[in-house]
Amino acid sequence: MASWRLVLAAALVIAGAVTPEAMIMGRSAPSRRGMALARRLPRVRPVPEVGGGRSLHRLTAAKAKTAASDSPVDARTGERELSQLVLRQTWTYLWPRKDWKTRGLLLSSLFFLVVGKLLNVQVPFLLQRAIDRLNVDMGTSAVTAAAAGTAAAATTASLLLIYGMARAFTVVCQELKTVTFTQISQRSLRSFAKQIFTHLHRLDSTFHQQNPSGLLSVAYVRGVRGFQTVLFQLVFAVVPTLIELVITSTVLARSFGTKYMIATVATFLAYITFTSYITEWRMRIRRRLVEVDNDRNAYFVDSMANSETVKLFSNEEFEEERFDSYLAGIQRLNLQNTYSIGVLNAGQAAIFSSGLTAIMYFTCQSVAAGTMSLGNIVAVNGLLLQLQQPFNFIGYTYQEIRQGLVDMRFMLELLRKDPVVKDVDRHPQGAPAAGGPAGGTLGA
Repeated sequence: MASWRLVLAAALVIAGAVTPEAMIMGRSAPSRRGMALARRLPRVRPVPEVGGGRSLHRLTAAKAKTAASDSPVDARTGERELSQLVLRQTWTYLWPRKDWKTRGLLLSSLFFLVVGKLLNVQVPFLLQRAIDRLNVDMGTSAVTAAAAGTAAAATTASLLLIYGMARAFTVVCQELKTVTFTQISQRSLRSFAKQIFTHLHRLDSTFHQQNPSGLLSVAYVRGVRGFQTVLFQLVFAVVPTLIELVITSTVLARSFGTKYMIATVATFLAYITFTSYITEWRMRIRRRLVEVDNDRNAYFVDSMANSETVKLFSNEEFEEERFDSYLAGIQRLNLQNTYSIGVLNAGQAAIFSSGLTAIMYFTCQSVAAGTMSLGNIVAVNGLLLQLQQPFNFIGYTYQEIRQGLVDMRFMLELLRKDPVVKDVDRHPQGAPAAGGPAGGTLGA
């Protein structure tokens, strides 16, 4: 009875149909038959635990990626050169040569962006003037107020009407910017995807033999998606935030003083530094979580595929412990991810609240000294709260851009790879084609 099991197990291992370590790497004390089988079977390296080693799919992906491209980027300056390459590549699609329609659309989109930000900055000042006007009317004597009450009410109502119209036109400008730039982004995305597809056909057969079509398909989808993400985040998040920061800082400096601009810029720099640091930490956790989750899924498939072998050698307990170790790793990393989100949100709120409190303290001092009105407090507070909205998405924007750069890396290096065998122009300029007036043929 034991002999036919031994022969069956050895045949399955030699044929590669089962995983040998599932039969011989159990942690519990093996039986005599199991020890005898382990001595006869070939020794294999066990599958690495959650904390170490590289799984088969990662080894395959790394090998395929190494064979796919000989990256000229040095490890120390890889990120910087990749960012510069992405920016240059993006700019060629945003400002193409001799394409005046695309350039006009880009300039129109920037015009609507700047106009919208200027209107957005003026909104708090319109509310300030309305509040100051009400404050003046309340401090007027009864006789004077009865004589000028109608004019004062009309002035305040007109300021509030302009305030509402300015907010509405701000949204209109944002939508016009989006509609205008969508034409550029879709055209750029189409050109980028077509360029990759054409370049893949130009590469020689050796490249396609060394790189599976499945890998190229996944890299193509990720590259196009990464280009779209980077383009969207740069135009709709980074550039508008920088423009609004410059306009707000300039208005604060010219209207209230240089210390307001310094406090605003310092708050922004501290916010960016803290966000980038925590986001890098969260990205490391996320990458590790994806790796462990992929290992868990791969182990689950392998274990289920070899379920008969596991039952044959009574290794269910060992398989359960191994699978639970992956689940424990995922649980630990998910908790770390939740903690990192809490640290990010609390730190961002603390930094922005500190800057806002400092600036409001400066404003209250000026109001107490008589150099500012109560409406100035509303204006300063409104400007900073408007600036907080794009600040809240800085962490998300930074993470999306980093992920987009990673997704584009393989495709950009692929575009820089020249085919070993290049097609020669069969009909150079000035030369007649075969069978033409010169009567040239291949056999001539």
